[in-house]
Amino acid sequence: MLENRKLIIVLLCVNAFLTLVLIFSTFQVQPTETKVEYTEDPLAELRNKIILTMLQDSIGLAVRGHYQTSDNFDVVINPYRTEILDLQDLGKGVANGFLVKVKVISSTGTNQQLGEDHLTFQITSGNIKLMQFQHIKDFPLPNTLE
Repeated sequence: MLENRKLIIVLLCVNAFLTLVLIFSTFQVQPTETKVEYTEDPLAELRNKIILTMLQDSIGLAVRGHYQTSDNFDVVINPYRTEILDLQDLGKGVANGFLVKVKVISSTGTNQQLGEDHLTFQITSGNIKLMQFQHIKDFPLPNTLE
């Protein structure tokens, strides 16, 4: 009977040892998940704001010229409804030259959206030139503005 107890104790110890080995080996086998967090350039938003501020007057002239057909309302260009779609360097042939494509959602003074336009500007040495004006779509006007 004493021999059976010793055998049972040895088997229980071996069982406990194998259980621990199994537990630790499963923790090592599981792949660790590596998260790659996208960190945006902290200066990108600031650069975009600087470019849009520089273009604000030119954007206003182009868009007001398009919506000039009615004198019943003022056309407002809200900087928060303006975004840069594309920015290209013109290369070495043009000193500090860039093409900037901008999306503009214009509105009335009462904040009623008028339409969406895409404007492409060429910026060279402080000169700003409108290269292309694309009217994308109109938004429906309320009866009070028609």
